[in-house]
Amino acid sequence: MLAILLVVVAVAACGGSDEYIPIDAAVLVDGQPIDGVTADGPEVDAALVDAALVDAPVLDAATDARVIDAIAIDAAPFAASDHQTARATGYLSSPQGFYEYLPPGYAASGPGKPLLIFFHGLGENGDGSLGALPVVLNNGPPRFINRDAWPESRPFIVLSPQQPSSCPNAASIAAFLTWARAHYNVDSTRIYLTGLSCGAIGIASYLQANVLTSDVAAVVGISGDWRGAWNTRMCTLGRMPIWALHGDADTNGGTLPDFSRLPITSLIACPQPPRADAVLTMLPGVGHEGRAWNDTYSGANGNDVYGWLLAHTR
Repeated sequence: MLAILLVVVAVAACGGSDEYIPIDAAVLVDGQPIDGVTADGPEVDAALVDAALVDAPVLDAATDARVIDAIAIDAAPFAASDHQTARATGYLSSPQGFYEYLPPGYAASGPGKPLLIFFHGLGENGDGSLGALPVVLNNGPPRFINRDAWPESRPFIVLSPQQPSSCPNAASIAAFLTWARAHYNVDSTRIYLTGLSCGAIGIASYLQANVLTSDVAAVVGISGDWRGAWNTRMCTLGRMPIWALHGDADTNGGTLPDFSRLPITSLIACPQPPRADAVLTMLPGVGHEGRAWNDTYSGANGNDVYGWLLAHTR
C-alpha cells in the first residue's frame, strides 16, 4: 500500500495561534521512502494514480461477469428460428421426420407446455430426412418460426412432422401424438392439432376415428374436407372444438368450399351442449393458396387461431 508521511514542526506565532509549517514530506511505499518523490511534486500524482488503479478494483470478477451477461441478454432480440430444429425420422425413435420448436422456458421437468402439432399440405411431402425436411418450412407455423415472425410469448411446443406420401391418416396422426406425449414435457390438457389442405383432411380423418377417445383439446383445419367425419359421426363430432377456415373461391377438386361449409354448418346446428365450440370462417375471394393458410397463421386476415386454441382445454 502507498502512504504519505508528512513531518511537521509547530512554531508558536504572535497572538498565541499555531501555524503548521511542513519541513519535509516523503512518499512511503510499504514503509520505505521513494527517493526524489515528494508530496509537492508532480511525481507523486503519478505514483498515487498508479497505486489507486492497482489497489482499488472497481468490480470483482463475479460482478463483471453478471454485468456483461446482463448487457448481452438485453442486447440480443428474441429469434424464434434459434429455437427450431430439424429432426430426421428415427430421432428418439420418432415415426416421422419433423421440425421441433421449443418455446423459451421449456424444461424437461416441471410444468408442461401446450403442444401444437402442424400437418402440412401435399406439396411438402418427403421422406423425413434432413435433406428433405426444409420444404416443411414453406407454410404454416414452421414458416413463421423460421422467419422470426413468431412471438416469444406464444407458449406452444410446435412439432411439424413431414408426411411421406398422400395425406396423413388417422393411424399416422395417432402414432405421432403418442410419440410426442412420451418424449416432451407437455401440458396434457392443452394438446392441439392444426393443418392445411392435406393436413386438414388428415385431422378430419383422425377425428372421424378417434373423436370419442382423443385427448386433443381443439383443432384448426384450413382448406380441408370434413364430409367423411360429419357423415360418420354427425353431432358426436361436436365433442371436439373445431375451427374450419376455407377460401370461398377454392377450385381444388379435393377441397371445394362446400367440403367445409356444409358439414361445419350442420355441426354448428347441433345442440350445445353437448356440442363444444364450432366455428366456420369462409374467406371471401380466396382460393387454394397461401392467402388461406399463411394469412391465417400469421394473423394477417384477422383470425387469431392461437388465442382460440389456448382458450380450450381438455
